[in-house]
Amino acid sequence: MKKLTLLISTIALSFFAFADEEINSWKNLGPGGGGWYRCVAFSPHEQKLLIGGDVNGIALSTDLANFRLRNNDVTNTYIQSIKYHPTNPQIIFLGTQGGGAKSSDGGETWTTKRSGFANVEIFEKPAGVRALAIDSNNPDIIYAGIGFELGKNAKCQNYGCIYKSVDCGETWTKIISIDSVNTAKHSIRNIIIDPNDSNKLYVLTEGNLFILNFQNNQWTITEKTIPDQRNYTCLAIKRDNTNVMLLSFVNKGFLVEVVQNGEIKEVEKYKTGILKSIDGGTTWTLLDILIANQPYDSSGKGITGIVQPPSDNDTFFAHFHKDNFNGIRKTTDSGDTWSSAINDIAATGDKAVWCGWVKGATAFSISPYNSAYMCYVNDMHIYLSENGGDSWERISSRKLQKNYPDEPDFYESSGADILCATCMMIDPDNPQNMFLGYMDVAFWSTYDGGKSFRKHDNFYYYGLKNILNKKNYYGDVERIIHDPDEPNILYTARELTQGQTVVFKSFDSGETWSTPTGMTNYQVKLNENDEK
Repeated sequence: MKKLTLLISTIALSFFAFADEEINSWKNLGPGGGGWYRCVAFSPHEQKLLIGGDVNGIALSTDLANFRLRNNDVTNTYIQSIKYHPTNPQIIFLGTQGGGAKSSDGGETWTTKRSGFANVEIFEKPAGVRALAIDSNNPDIIYAGIGFELGKNAKCQNYGCIYKSVDCGETWTKIISIDSVNTAKHSIRNIIIDPNDSNKLYVLTEGNLFILNFQNNQWTITEKTIPDQRNYTCLAIKRDNTNVMLLSFVNKGFLVEVVQNGEIKEVEKYKTGILKSIDGGTTWTLLDILIANQPYDSSGKGITGIVQPPSDNDTFFAHFHKDNFNGIRKTTDSGDTWSSAINDIAATGDKAVWCGWVKGATAFSISPYNSAYMCYVNDMHIYLSENGGDSWERISSRKLQKNYPDEPDFYESSGADILCATCMMIDPDNPQNMFLGYMDVAFWSTYDGGKSFRKHDNFYYYGLKNILNKKNYYGDVERIIHDPDEPNILYTARELTQGQTVVFKSFDSGETWSTPTGMTNYQVKLNENDEK
């Protein structure tokens, strides 16, 4: 019996990359898939853009079109926040789920900075930096708040801790810990330094708003009373009047009455919105921000951030991480009225690339260097506007122009693609042909050595309806094997759900797929010792 040939190790890959022209350097070819973009930030000093993801780390662009991954010594590549030094364009800070990192050369290289943080060995995730703030009056002073994404990493034992650096991020000291039985409520979302008083901090956690004052060489905490919305996501304070505050929330597990089959039932939904205070957080009013007064959403996503332009004290943007809203709303009167900030709806409507996570905006940034430039990211896409939001262009995994109408869609990488490749196979007869398996987004191929990529849509659906009685967009491709006697025959093993693995077979290099009889509902292992 002849052996099937496994052409590359199927150890899970964090990145799909190929050797660049320089020795010992690598280039991100894409096309990406399976991971999420989490933060984005323009430089205040030049036209530079940084984007952080959950698996690909930090991506740098100096032309607002192409990106380079820059992850040396970033020991945890789940990037949660980005902060530029206010006066030195070479210094940039990252908050990761494993602590802080610092660049002293404009983002080209990084150094992890954990001196003073809890040891990695003590807690599972001891120093996930969600919030960063730099004192504009003394940029050597930096604050870092421990926290994670909404509802994520609830086992962290270091919630509520705020660290301070007085040497520009080289070393850190814990200045305060917000104690609570429900420590997850103290995942820190924002730290804002009062623009008129550097000894005053506004600290938002998932469950509370605190004001910290430094007097007589010690910190005091005042907790502000807020209407209980359970999960707060972002705080914004008016620069010229700190009594005016906007506070966004996502209320998880909110019960509403709906009619189902003629009966009134309670259904768990999610409520999202923005609260406004004009008296420094003493009283709050719920704003009417949502489109068509639809505050409920079963997907559990809502307003995740509020952004203020660098030179306008009355304008704020709120971005939504949910599919049934265009991702960004705008107010020019400090929250009293709102309108859509995405006029080019088509820019958010392309579901052809990944799995349909398209309309929401997980993060949004306005360039302080040129406020006409804006960028927002959702789970798997990057969009750029050069005209203040009047139109948008996707600058990640760009769709290429077709040579003829019936040609499949091909995509090229911009270099920042979120990459969760699990396996790949190189055609031994033509190394320009490669087949790739991914987490969540299944099977892709390239026929030009990685310059462009194609998603095989039929692989998502073929045979799955009979197996799961539904279409399945997700699941991991775990193996790709080529028949040495028949170059057009491919085998893959795909995990669908709850450990269920299915073998697929293609007779035409991935164009169409079938499921061999008897090869469903098994844990499948394919390797170089498997017999044909």
